[in-house]
Amino acid sequence: IESAQRKVEARNFDIRKQVVEYDDVMNDQRKVIYEQRADIMDADGVHDVVDDMRAETVNALVGEACPPGSYPEQWDLDGLQERARDLLNVEVSAKSWIEAEDGIEPEDVENRIRALADALVEEKAKELDPETWTRVEKSILLQNLDHHWKEHLAMLDALRQVVHLRAYAQKTPINEYKQEAFAMFERMFSNIREDVTRTIAYAEFRMAPPPPMDDLPELPAF
Repeated sequence: IESAQRKVEARNFDIRKQVVEYDDVMNDQRKVIYEQRADIMDADGVHDVVDDMRAETVNALVGEACPPGSYPEQWDLDGLQERARDLLNVEVSAKSWIEAEDGIEPEDVENRIRALADALVEEKAKELDPETWTRVEKSILLQNLDHHWKEHLAMLDALRQVVHLRAYAQKTPINEYKQEAFAMFERMFSNIREDVTRTIAYAEFRMAPPPPMDDLPELPAF
């Protein structure tokens, strides 16, 4: 009986230890998210953050369509133009660039696409006063961060429910969980960058007209 009890206690200890390890992974990621959210809230502006997100999005688009070491005739120009239209709201004439120039490099394509995307956003920013534009950027950034973090938590929970099956393949579930949780965390930030970039690129602002004079309240008589 004592031997069986020791085995049960040891097993329960292992279970509690694994639960703590799973929780540690989530808590570490939560700490990163909360710190970033606090930085956004406290910042006077987030233009540099949004600008970097757009630059990284363009870099990823070009890297996917124009892999390093490949030739222009191997590039996925149709896919690049479609993705640029979807994420950046710009028309990219990549085929014309290649036909008109010899020796064009992926870096050249990236710089031109980024210039188009930056110019579009700059025009949108001019429609609002700087203070309002800063609030718009902050709002879009926070909304996307919160949305994707909630989705990520649900995906982590689902992973946690099934990762124990990896033991049948002679793999350690907690190690598998850590690796996949980290990969999912990186994909989450990639999705945030894309969604923030897309939302700002397609944002439209309509200023409400002033109320008719007849609708204004009467001034009190003095």
